[in-house]
Amino acid sequence: MKVVHLNTIDQGGSYKAAKRIHEGMIQAGAQSCLILRSKVNPENEGLEIIDNPIKKLISKTKNVGNLVASSGEVIMDLFGTDVTRIKEVREADAIILHWCNSFIGYKQYKGLARLGKPVVLVAHDMWPCTGGCHLDGYCGRFENGCISCPIIEKSNKPIMRKSLPNRGFLKKKEAFKGIAYVGVSSWSLENAKRSPIWTDNSKTCILNPVDYEIFRHYSETKYDHLRDNPEQKIILYGAVKTFSETNKGSLDFEKVLEELQANDYKVVVFGNKPGESLRSSRFPVEYLGYINSESDMAQLYSFADVYVNTSHQESFCYTVAEALACKTPVVAFGVGGIVDQIKPNVNGYLAPLGDIDEMASGIEYCLSNEMESVNLHNSLLETGKKYIEFIESLGDSLNKRN
Repeated sequence: MKVVHLNTIDQGGSYKAAKRIHEGMIQAGAQSCLILRSKVNPENEGLEIIDNPIKKLISKTKNVGNLVASSGEVIMDLFGTDVTRIKEVREADAIILHWCNSFIGYKQYKGLARLGKPVVLVAHDMWPCTGGCHLDGYCGRFENGCISCPIIEKSNKPIMRKSLPNRGFLKKKEAFKGIAYVGVSSWSLENAKRSPIWTDNSKTCILNPVDYEIFRHYSETKYDHLRDNPEQKIILYGAVKTFSETNKGSLDFEKVLEELQANDYKVVVFGNKPGESLRSSRFPVEYLGYINSESDMAQLYSFADVYVNTSHQESFCYTVAEALACKTPVVAFGVGGIVDQIKPNVNGYLAPLGDIDEMASGIEYCLSNEMESVNLHNSLLETGKKYIEFIESLGDSLNKRN
């Protein structure tokens, strides 16, 4: 089986997932190729197709058009690249689409579906199910076609912009016909079941894979010197855009620290930009900034005694998965894809969204009790096999219709 994966850029959780699913499918026996619109790091895995000044100018012009058509967090992809002309796409037996904003437009999705081969969209956020936002903030209006959007309603946009989310919703409903949906968590799959965009499409849930050869427990790490004494407990906190993204809940984390009982704790933060910091903390804090190396991240998770995640909405959440793979208990709000990974009082603790006291209790529970690891059956190989099986089932359905 020849498979091609498409993702906009070599950054973020969607690239990490696309790369790992690609690698897992190779391990499972498929011929797989990863295609990117553009690359930040030339050494990263993936074939960059917008690779010369003329192509980049054309792509940038289309992206400006998409920006003009969009409204803040409500993203419209009217213009895109015709990827059906790419040799690897034409020759593939199946096409897997990841995060393709500013790369593939509505018209191009239709073109891919017309190729007569299985096309799968992996939903790394809520955009495939909504009229344009990547996370709906629990408004739930995508169930009724995003006819009224709180994001637009709160803005001072002209009246003609009020219908923008609904127009985007209808365009997706048409563009995604014939394309299958993979939710990266039970919550992600449930979103598709609730969204009229995907009513008639094939759907399944496959958890994002983790490379367990890298993300495993390290008994000794390069961060061991950060522990001030053998009895000190390390609370790890962070993510990409740790403080700049409201959804990450950094203000909640500050409140949680205030509720912890006085003890010998130290907070270690990763993912922060230079100059960013917690407004206050009762405990000493070490800021590590962005960590590019997966091996270093695995050591950091292993070094910590507990990892805390305060995200409000997550389709999967790779930091949770990676910390758990390193046998570090995780305390988080019980939202989205996090619920599929944390088994309460076994490998971590789930607090109701916004419940600061419960999250503080969860941290102290995990630091005071022996925790176990849980097999989520999402290794590269296991995940690769699941994608191959799903694609084969789609191929069987196509053959029966033809």
